[in-house]
Amino acid sequence: MERPGFDPHISAAKGFCIIAVVTFHSVPPQFLQNILEFLPLSIFLLISGMFLKDDHLLHPGRFVIGRFRRLWVPYVLFMFICLFGHNMLANIHLYSDHYTTEQIRQRVFSVLTMQERDNMLGCFWFLKELLYATMFSFVAIKLSQFLLGDAYHPAVMLPVALLVLIVATNFYSIPYLAQITTLYPKTLLATAIYLCGYVFAHTRWRSLSNWVTVAVLVALSCWASWGYDDNFNTTWWNLPRFFFTTMITSFAVIYFCQMLRGKALSALSYIGRYAMPILLLQFFAFRLVDVLKIAVYDIPIGRLADFPIIADNNQYFWIIYTIVGLALPIMAANVYERAKCGIKQRFAPISKNVTL
Repeated sequence: MERPGFDPHISAAKGFCIIAVVTFHSVPPQFLQNILEFLPLSIFLLISGMFLKDDHLLHPGRFVIGRFRRLWVPYVLFMFICLFGHNMLANIHLYSDHYTTEQIRQRVFSVLTMQERDNMLGCFWFLKELLYATMFSFVAIKLSQFLLGDAYHPAVMLPVALLVLIVATNFYSIPYLAQITTLYPKTLLATAIYLCGYVFAHTRWRSLSNWVTVAVLVALSCWASWGYDDNFNTTWWNLPRFFFTTMITSFAVIYFCQMLRGKALSALSYIGRYAMPILLLQFFAFRLVDVLKIAVYDIPIGRLADFPIIADNNQYFWIIYTIVGLALPIMAANVYERAKCGIKQRFAPISKNVTL
C-alpha cells in the first residue's frame, strides 16, 4: 500500500538514479562511466527539494527532527557499526588496516558531525550533503518569507540558488570562509540544486513533459558533458559547468520518467521506493560478488578490501555487481519491513488491552 501523495513517476526517477549509482560503482566500461557521472546524485537533491512542502515550513521543529531521523541517524548508526567493528572486519579482509583504540576514539566525533568517510559506506558522504543542503535551504526560505511577507513567492529562491552557486564557485577566494567552516564547495553546490528543486516544484513543470522536451534535454546534456568528466568535488569555474550540466540531465530524467507507463514505470518506481536501502547497503552487497570473483579468478583474499570493487576481469562482472547491488538491499529491506509489520501486529492486541 502506497503512502498518500505517492507519485510513481518521481519514484521512477529515483529508481533510474539509484540504478545509475550502483552501475557507476560497479565500474562499467569507460564510456558508460562518463555518462553516469552526471546522472544520479544531483537528481536526488533536485527531487528532495521538490518534496519541501508548505506544511514543512509551517512546522519547522517536526521537519528538522524528521530530516535528522532519516539522514543523520542511519549515517551515525552504520558508521559506528563499521567503526567499532573495523578490526573484526579487517580480520576477514574487508579492510586493509587495523585501528588503534586512539584512532577509533578520534573518529567518534567525526562520525557525529558527519565528517567521517568509510569505504564500506562509500555513498554516505551524500547523506551529509543532503542534510546540510536541506537545513541551509530551509533557513533561506524561512528567512525570505519573513523578510518579504506577503510578497514572497517560491520563485525568489532561484536567484538565491544562483547566489549560493556563485559563493561556491569563489569559495576559496573569499577571505576566511574555508578557515572558519567545515564546509566544502560541494555542500553549497548541493544547496543550490536543492533550492532549484523547490522552485521547480512550484512551477507548471508537468505541462512540459513530452518526448520533444526529453529529446532536446538529452541532446543538450550530451553536448554539455562532451569531454567533461568532473564530479561533485569540482571547484572554481568548473563548478558552474557541472551545475548546469547536471541540472539539464536531471530535468531530462524527470521528464523521461514522467512519460513512462505500464511495466517500465512500475519496475522503476518499485526500485525507487528502496533507493535509501540500496544507497546504504550496495557496497556490502558488492563484497559477495568480490568473493565470487576471488574464487573464479584465484585472486588473493586480501583484495577483498579493494574499493569500490575488485576491478580485475570486470568486462561482464560489472553487470553481476549491478544486479546484486540492487537485489540484495531490496531483499533486506523487504525482510525488515515484514519483520517490523509482524512485530507491530503481534504486540498490537497487548497494547490495546493495556490502553483499555
